[in-house]
Amino acid sequence: MDKSAIGKIGVATVTTYLIEGGYLDPHINSDDTIAMWDGNIFVYKSKDDFNNKNFKYQIPVQVKAEEFKKAKFPNATSLAVPVVDLKNYHSDGGVVFFKVLFMDDRKQIYVSFLTKERIENLLSEISNDTQLTKTIVLDKAPEDRNILLEKLGRIYLHRNHERIDLSQLGNRLDYKIHVTAKTGKNNFDLFAYLATHSVDMMVSMDNLPGEFIVRNGPVRVMVTAQVPSKISINGNVYYNKYTREYTPEGLLIRIGNSCTLKISYDSNPFNITVNLTIQANSISEIVNDAKFILEIVEYKYIQFNDFKFQLTGLKGYEEALKEWNGQLRFWTDVQYVFKMLNIPQTLRIKELSEGDYKNLDTLTKAFVYNKHVYGNISNDTLHLFEIQDLKIAVLAKKN
Repeated sequence: MDKSAIGKIGVATVTTYLIEGGYLDPHINSDDTIAMWDGNIFVYKSKDDFNNKNFKYQIPVQVKAEEFKKAKFPNATSLAVPVVDLKNYHSDGGVVFFKVLFMDDRKQIYVSFLTKERIENLLSEISNDTQLTKTIVLDKAPEDRNILLEKLGRIYLHRNHERIDLSQLGNRLDYKIHVTAKTGKNNFDLFAYLATHSVDMMVSMDNLPGEFIVRNGPVRVMVTAQVPSKISINGNVYYNKYTREYTPEGLLIRIGNSCTLKISYDSNPFNITVNLTIQANSISEIVNDAKFILEIVEYKYIQFNDFKFQLTGLKGYEEALKEWNGQLRFWTDVQYVFKMLNIPQTLRIKELSEGDYKNLDTLTKAFVYNKHVYGNISNDTLHLFEIQDLKIAVLAKKN
């Protein structure tokens, strides 16, 4: 087929694809006489309303076409772009590439959205000064026009904003970050959206004009925050705050070191996964955590201030209950001994040795349960108990 006819088929196919979305008005030259750009895509704010008041921005476009001889279109195709053209696209701020493969009445559109940052990456892969072209990959054009608009919007942002690394912010506190999110719901949760959707982040600073776009985007933003709250069960207050952590898998509510609630974003009613375990590293923490998770299992709810969070489906902790009750008894006894002897409760529980546990067990048997731990002794004897950094001297009186 004539080269000019092939080019016209490509432009006509892409033009139809762009117009059908309602927000795009392509102005593309079908004669392919322009060296690097075939035209521009005008983007409008309102659907099917292409007047000047609704004009938003324009993106340079390049369209290629090629006859295809095989039965099935590939998932992706490629195109060799002159290096000098890539450098010019970079200087100009970015471009969108379309390629149409066709055979008879069958056509498939492919696209590559070349932001300024992506072009930089392509240029960095060029091995030497003699390389004249660089191959780019084009994926099937998205059927969802919202995705198309989002991708074009990224090119626009990179064309019109300087980039910044988050590390450049250092210890500054005078900056603001904003993103664009499509709500679509009355109960829209921005932080959940940011954790599950890749977005372009914009940064503004008090003493600098304009906004900057964050490098290496789009990114997912995982927000973590400590929330003040009186956390109680059955009238017993255990904590005064919890951690709220938004992840791609769901919202995590972390309470102390012992309890994590994972709440799915989309299920209705909420799908809640409960993870209970004792991970504390100090005496006071482990006693508090053990009491807390035992009451969770017994009462099947957690109260945050005045809100009672029901866990009626909680089950499967029968075996763990024995261990937790045992740990609670042991560490409550140790706490009693340390308080009685006026010893600082500075033990690092995760670092205790087998000998440390043996000494703690001996002390609790002696001071809590008044058991004979050394049998009959004929003389007063001074016993030294070494537990991590502590040295505890105990005088055992003769029988």
